[in-house]
Amino acid sequence: MKWQALLGNWQLAGVSSYMSGAPLMGNFGIQGTTAGGVRISNTSITGSPDVFAMPVLVCDPRDGVPAGYQFNPACFTAPSPGVNGSPSQPYFKGQPFHNHGLSLMKNIPLGDKRLQLRVSAFNAFNHPLRHPDQARNLTLVFDRGVQVNQEFGQLPRDNKYGRRVVQLSARFEF
Repeated sequence: MKWQALLGNWQLAGVSSYMSGAPLMGNFGIQGTTAGGVRISNTSITGSPDVFAMPVLVCDPRDGVPAGYQFNPACFTAPSPGVNGSPSQPYFKGQPFHNHGLSLMKNIPLGDKRLQLRVSAFNAFNHPLRHPDQARNLTLVFDRGVQVNQEFGQLPRDNKYGRRVVQLSARFEF
């Protein structure tokens, strides 16, 4: 009977979530100058302030992705006046996200009352995400048609978010 008090009335609960990654598309804040030295803007590339200047894709950004990158940055080249990139880009996405929460509970019966001791861990396996900085990692910058921001498309090593949180609790039911 004493062993039942120690070994019985345990509960384990958990929840897991997974997201495949947010879509990455658009003009990536394209800026700088074309191969001919023209400043990249909507008007200088498309002739209209209402049509976005888009990078020209020379390959599929989903192919040949270097380690530590979200897509292949070599696929993006500068547009030129009258030669705008396509607003229809292939579907590619950011990094996937997964999270796991676990709780371990011990229920202690006290006659017609009950005490529950609980340990809960949120992000139990401590899986932080590397979060791209919009200015450094998701902005295309060209100087005379040559891409100059070397971190474009890269997942930064120094910008992570997410941490394990452990919670201890006691609940008395009467």
